Amino acid sequence: GDFSRAVEHTELQLHSLWRQNEWAGVKDLLPTSAAASEVEETPEIFIIRVYAALNSGRVSEAEQCWKQAVKLLLDRWWKLPETGAAAHIPVLHSFHVMVELQESTRILVELSNAQRPQHQNPGHCRTLIQDVMETWRLRTPNRWDPVPWWNEVLTWRGYMYGIIASTAKNLMEIHPQLVHQGHQLDQLGLRDRAWGINKL
Repeated sequence: GDFSRAVEHTELQLHSLWRQNEWAGVKDLLPTSAAASEVEETPEIFIIRVYAALNSGRVSEAEQCWKQAVKLLLDRWWKLPETGAAAHIPVLHSFHVMVELQESTRILVELSNAQRPQHQNPGHCRTLIQDVMETWRLRTPNRWDPVPWWNEVLTWRGYMYGIIASTAKNLMEIHPQLVHQGHQLDQLGLRDRAWGINKL
């Protein structure tokens, strides 16, 4: 963070700020409109826009930025040489991040819906989240993957685990039947965070 500020490298600052949970700083550096931005709107910048939007609960905005990031990544993919895999690997990593962001969006939408008192099947929320958490447990680094790539993925997962655990407490209050049915939603985020730390 200090280095990126010293050299006035905005994109590096953004990458550093969101990892440190400094969302106010991200907001200051990223104008609300991409058109007004002084930073080149690369796929990586749109991914940071998705992170920031999801962190603020702005799901529809996150989905729009997600679509723009996918479009730019596909453009980048088609410009790559047909032979040789090395140039394709960074783009494949970015697509991996996009998949995890899409899964995160599903979790946030489900958590939001389940918090409505009139929700008919709040237990479904736990099932969906459990499915995503299981997918994340199975999706682990290869020994040859660069550490910074997985640092990005695991940092975001850590935020999601925290959101799940904190929202679960509200759900238990809104739907006390979940407790009687054995749906320990609050344990999902905490347990998976601990698993990630121990395993990875």
